[in-house]
Amino acid sequence: MNRASRTLRVLLVVVLSLTTAPSGLWATSAVPEPGALGIPINPLAFGKRVHGFMTLAYDIREDETGDCPSLRLVNNVFVVAELERRQVARLFSRALNPDPAYCFGEETPEITLVQDLIAQEVIPFFFGPCVPGSTCPGYAIKAIKDFQSSGTGALSLDIILVVPRPGALVDD
Repeated sequence: MNRASRTLRVLLVVVLSLTTAPSGLWATSAVPEPGALGIPINPLAFGKRVHGFMTLAYDIREDETGDCPSLRLVNNVFVVAELERRQVARLFSRALNPDPAYCFGEETPEITLVQDLIAQEVIPFFFGPCVPGSTCPGYAIKAIKDFQSSGTGALSLDIILVVPRPGALVDD
């Protein structure tokens, strides 16, 4: 095989792989973007950054009463986050055991679970000692990226939190 033929074959393989690769839209689920779920995201937030990976897992059972539009009830929700600030990383986790179970698709309990984990554990660890809800600094969610969901019991995301600094002009 001569050099021109080999080059042409490599070019053909590259072009075919680019044209037949699945679209990013094909891989998405029916789950809306995080901002649409009521998670406040401020892409313009500046300050001290905490970032990492977060997963939520659901223990779900069928709704035998038919009261839920999704026909599924959430028994438990588990959140695990590995977050880092300035090369210091820590694993955080929390569980929600609702009584009674609630309909799968109601995002408010999960949003509250994540917000409480951040405010009561993450912020005091990285910016403490402080008392959550009193002396701890506030935070903003700057970005949620790579939001993926099975649609039936698990989701994962990359998250960037920012604790504002007075007079901050750029992220650190």
